[in-house]
Amino acid sequence: MKHSNTFINGKCFFIFLRGILFLTKLSFSIGELEVACRDAERKALDKFKRGLADPSGRLSSWVGDDCCRWEGVSCNNRTGHVVELNLRSPSSNSLDGDGTVQTLSGKIDPSLIVLKDLNYLDLSKIDFGGSQIPSFIGSLQSLRYLNLSGASFGGTIPPSLGNLSRLVYLDLNKVDQFELTKSSLYWLSGLSSLKYLHLRGWDLSISATDWLQIVNRLPTLLELHLPFCQLSNLPLTLPSLNFTSLMVLDLSNNGFNSTIPDWLFNLKSLVHLDLNSNNLYGPFPDKIAYLGSLQKLDLSLNTIEGQLSKNLGKLCNLRSLELSQNRITGEITDVLDSLSRCSRSSLKTLNLGYNELTGNLPNSLGYLKSLTYLQMSDNLFQGSLPNSIGNLTSLEEISLSSNILSGIPKSLGQLSKLTVLDISENIWEGVITETHLANLSSLTELTMDKVSPNISLVFKINSDWIPPFKLTYLLIRSCQLGPKFPTWLKNQSELTFVILNNAMISDTIPNWFLNLDLRLGRLEMAYNQLSGKVPNSFSFNKESIVDLSTNRFQGPLPIWSSNITIFSLRDNLFSGPIPPNIGEAMPLLSDLDISENSLSGSIPLSIGNLTGLTTLIISNNKLSGQIPHLWEDKQFLYIVDMSKNSLSGTIPTTMGSLSSLELLVLSNNKLSGELPSSLQNCANMVNLDLGDNIFTGKLPAWIGESMHNLLILSLRSNSFSGNIPHQFCGLSKLHIMDLSHNHLTGHIPHCIGNLSGLKSEGIDEITYQGKLKVVAKGRALLYDSTLYLFNSIDLSNNNLSGGIPMELTKLIKLGTLNLSMNHLTGQIPSSVGNLEWIETLDISMNHISGPIPLSMTSLIFLNHLNLSYNNLSGKIPTTNQFLTFDAHQSTKEIGQSKPGGDEEDGDGDGDGGDKFEKLGLIISIVIGFFVGFWGVCGTLIIKRLATITSMVGQTTSSPSNIQLLWLLSLCGIIIAFFNGRCFGDGDRGMDCIDEEWKVLLHFTDCLTNPSGRLSSWVGLDFCEWEGNNLRGHIPHCIGDLSFSNYDLHLLFERALNRESFRVVTKGRKPKYKYSILSFINSVDLSNNNLSWEIPVELTKLQKLQTLNLSTSHLTKKIPTTIRYLTMSKTFDLSGKNFFGEIPVSMVFLTFLSHLNFSFNGLSGKIPTANQFQTLDDPSIYQGNVGLCGKPLQSDCPDSSQHAARGEKEEKDSDAYETIGFFVSMSLGFVVGFWGVSGSLIIKKSWRHAYFGFAEKVGNRVVNLLFT
Repeated sequence: MKHSNTFINGKCFFIFLRGILFLTKLSFSIGELEVACRDAERKALDKFKRGLADPSGRLSSWVGDDCCRWEGVSCNNRTGHVVELNLRSPSSNSLDGDGTVQTLSGKIDPSLIVLKDLNYLDLSKIDFGGSQIPSFIGSLQSLRYLNLSGASFGGTIPPSLGNLSRLVYLDLNKVDQFELTKSSLYWLSGLSSLKYLHLRGWDLSISATDWLQIVNRLPTLLELHLPFCQLSNLPLTLPSLNFTSLMVLDLSNNGFNSTIPDWLFNLKSLVHLDLNSNNLYGPFPDKIAYLGSLQKLDLSLNTIEGQLSKNLGKLCNLRSLELSQNRITGEITDVLDSLSRCSRSSLKTLNLGYNELTGNLPNSLGYLKSLTYLQMSDNLFQGSLPNSIGNLTSLEEISLSSNILSGIPKSLGQLSKLTVLDISENIWEGVITETHLANLSSLTELTMDKVSPNISLVFKINSDWIPPFKLTYLLIRSCQLGPKFPTWLKNQSELTFVILNNAMISDTIPNWFLNLDLRLGRLEMAYNQLSGKVPNSFSFNKESIVDLSTNRFQGPLPIWSSNITIFSLRDNLFSGPIPPNIGEAMPLLSDLDISENSLSGSIPLSIGNLTGLTTLIISNNKLSGQIPHLWEDKQFLYIVDMSKNSLSGTIPTTMGSLSSLELLVLSNNKLSGELPSSLQNCANMVNLDLGDNIFTGKLPAWIGESMHNLLILSLRSNSFSGNIPHQFCGLSKLHIMDLSHNHLTGHIPHCIGNLSGLKSEGIDEITYQGKLKVVAKGRALLYDSTLYLFNSIDLSNNNLSGGIPMELTKLIKLGTLNLSMNHLTGQIPSSVGNLEWIETLDISMNHISGPIPLSMTSLIFLNHLNLSYNNLSGKIPTTNQFLTFDAHQSTKEIGQSKPGGDEEDGDGDGDGGDKFEKLGLIISIVIGFFVGFWGVCGTLIIKRLATITSMVGQTTSSPSNIQLLWLLSLCGIIIAFFNGRCFGDGDRGMDCIDEEWKVLLHFTDCLTNPSGRLSSWVGLDFCEWEGNNLRGHIPHCIGDLSFSNYDLHLLFERALNRESFRVVTKGRKPKYKYSILSFINSVDLSNNNLSWEIPVELTKLQKLQTLNLSTSHLTKKIPTTIRYLTMSKTFDLSGKNFFGEIPVSMVFLTFLSHLNFSFNGLSGKIPTANQFQTLDDPSIYQGNVGLCGKPLQSDCPDSSQHAARGEKEEKDSDAYETIGFFVSMSLGFVVGFWGVSGSLIIKKSWRHAYFGFAEKVGNRVVNLLFT
């Protein structure tokens, strides 16, 4: 029976299987039946085709009756209805012969509404010319897939799309710029089945406040893309989250300006999160660890601050981490350590660039073995790259530019897949050998750029080494490749971009390089010592760049490829004429710089053929003749520099046709005549420099009427006459005006106070092409890259008369004022103290009378003053900034006054050291008097009162006892006074100020104090705190000190009854009155035992004026970021252990007037640009054996004798002060003893009378005090 049942069951199963096979065959047979498309739908598609332009013939198959066989059309096999229309342009668009894209274009015909069964519609990348999305598409209710991305639609999103209730996929991504009107998102509520939504680029600002609530009604949503939608509002809370299955969220580029909301961290399925470019702020969220499935995180281009959360290291599924361009600080060691411990680390992209990250790159970086892209540029990383970097064998791109990295390990050469290596703008040290490059077989781009000319990295590669790579892009600047031309370039035949600037190559360009048959887009080998044949045999692409500036090429100027647009052979030894056919041979030239050669002859007329010319710089040559008429049709020319030649004649009137001209520099020639009025058509003029010529006539008033953008006007050293036109006062942007050395007469116009460019900080940073000679600090200096920081008026050496207008003192941003060698009369305006930024003031050789205004003592930036050869009278001020002017300088330059005088000191400013020397003399005499008097007379009194100890409890019983206690108390007060309790170096006579106390306590929070050196820093009176011999590092949090935000004015209002305070500045210790101390920002940590280095954070104190770190044990290099201390006037880093080079960036410190780098281990060339031209005292660099250049001799002699002599003078001065003290006290003792005690000893009757008188006076005093 059991066997029978088994048989029946098997038979049933067999019959069932045969049935399944039959049905399957039947279905296949039905599927193979050919069902033609519906005629109505064919006609609709044919009408749709006629509305499209098809230059590439993509719809050529749309012929015949069966539309189901047409390309891009799919039908239902059973019904014949069109169900799919896919006309998406292919990813590789076909191109015609001229390179234009061939794609469909036109409009969508409404006939498509016939396709009722259509469930798939893809018209992406068709050009619909900005037309509106047809609303009839909302009637195609069978649609499940709709893709109109990149289809050039404009207008609004039709709300009818909300009728597509079956829609699963909607992509309306906009990549064009057609004009939009605002759209709402209310229609989305009807798309309950939607899983994919992409609305990039549509203006959804109408729904900015409720977009999240609308999206929250789509529970099946998996991907949401809303970038560039102008949503602006990111809700921080969401009561109920419905789209919890979301895997992709892109809300980038909306400008939310908020913190990261917590509801985001409930999307546990998120794989991709992109919030870049949204102004998000606040700390990096710790809750990021909740998103354990995250593979891509992009929070770049926000303002997230603080340190990275350690929880970031828990995201082991991360493939891409983009956090660039935020304000993230601290180290990354913990995060990378955690990521590297992930069992299957899959991180491929790591971008932390453009933050403020510090510390060393950790060794764990080398264990992220899946990395292909590493971007760490523009941070503060330091030290060497970790050796483990050689483990990153998948790495393809590295960017570590703009850090403070110093060491390159040889393991870098093991990265065989690396294609791009950018390690520019660091402080690399040491030697690069072939080992560092040995296995970089995929390398195509190598960038080691460094703007600073200081060289600390040397290439030492064997001459027979052949690289395994073929570079296309090579940029090496400020690294030593020479002195020989690098032979490892022999096989680099695929180069298109070559820059080898400042590479210390002192060689000819070898023939093997010239024979590489390169086709270049850029060739630069500037700032070397190259000579021989120029490489003009190469082929060049269109719009190429060639720069061989600052070399030793000589001979006639060669003609180069006709494809070159930017061409610079500046600062070479070329001679002879400019090729007369240069305009025909190189017709594409836009920028031509052949300055600083020895070219002669005239300016060729063929330059007139260069219609695309933008800059023409032919200065510093030996060109002669007249300026030709070749300036028509130069609508783009904005720089013309023909200075320092021997050009003669007049300025051509045709130069007035240069409507774009901004910089016209014709100085130092032999040009004559009057300025052509046609120049007033150059309304965009920014820099007009016509100085050192022979121009005559009156100053043109049209300069002030038409050149409203003028920033620099230099007409110095000509023969202009007449008055200064009042129209010049209308030059509201002017910040340099030099009319010196002419024959100008009349008064200085009172409207000069209207030069608003010298009253505010409205001048933007502009890089001036060319240089300008300006007179400052009594010298003629050449400024270039920092010229925008210089504010000057120079009217010297004319015949101007009248007084100095009071309105001139309204120009509060003026840095240099020179009115010398005129016929000015009257007094110096009392409001001259308003010129708070003035550094140079020269009013010498006039007829100025009266006193020197006391308001000048508030000019804290003043470091060059010349008032000589006038009729001034009265006392020379000796407070504040005047303390920094030497006595011989004062008497020589200020002239008619004598320092000191009889003026009283009642204003409380004090007279510096003189006052304390006098006071010290008096104190010494008084001490001597008391010692002499009480040493003798006191014993006589005490003899009568031998029971002193018993009188403490009997003060009311005896007037004599009271008299004695009163006298002893007085002595105690005097002794306490002279012990500094009530009188100190700062003249303190009151308790400490609360604000100062809080600042110092905050400072101690930053310090480590293991030895308890600051244990005395407790209590409210910080005047009693110990304040020297600090140890350890300068804390990094010193950058938190805010000189700009601290309310110093309130602080000093509470200290008005304190006379003055000493501040070490400019190597001296002047006393400043508290009323102006709000203008002094200083950090002085000198004479301590600090160690390590200057923290980079200290260079964030941009308001700092004085920095003194002398005589400590600090080491390392001076940070290059020191350039950010733009307000600094005084730097003293002497007597320490600094090494390396003086950062070239210090030339940007335009207020710097006192510098001391002596007695360090500095080396290299001393900078000579800008402000360093004025720092010409060799002693400030002494004791640095490796330094050379001006003001030192080239062989860097030892300056120890000078230092020893200064030390000896200081010791002699201290010795004289000590001797003076004892002599004064001895004098007081003699007077006190023999003037009183001696006479009493000699005559007994006087002694009785004296003690009787003293006892009567004592009794009267006691009666007054206690009755």
